Amino acid sequence: MKRNLQKHDDDIGKFISVEDVASFDKSEVALQATKLIGMTQSWSEGNILGQQQYTLVRDFLLVNVAIANANRSGVLSEMTIQQLKNALKMDDKYIISVSEHKTAVVYGPAKIIVSSTLYNWLLIFCG
Repeated sequence: MKRNLQKHDDDIGKFISVEDVASFDKSEVALQATKLIGMTQSWSEGNILGQQQYTLVRDFLLVNVAIANANRSGVLSEMTIQQLKNALKMDDKYIISVSEHKTAVVYGPAKIIVSSTLYNWLLIFCG
């Protein structure tokens, strides 16, 4: 029991703070990723990102979705492009239902909620 309490205290100390998120949003990685996303909107069909650029944008988008939702990683890894495209718009947010994940049998489809901006970035990336 004592070990569980210690682990709980350790875990609380590892929470991401508002300052951590703000710092990430202003980081060089975030700036590069948003710039690349913006550039790809105007590209013709033949243009593609290099491996390093692709990975940077992918990781940036996944971190943003993860921070906004706090789902288990399996929910993100199981989300499909079709589920993204079928998202339900509610006010200025989009709700993406992910039906295949570890606890789906008990809790049903997981809901991923993203801003309109993040949703559009995901669509561009999945293009």
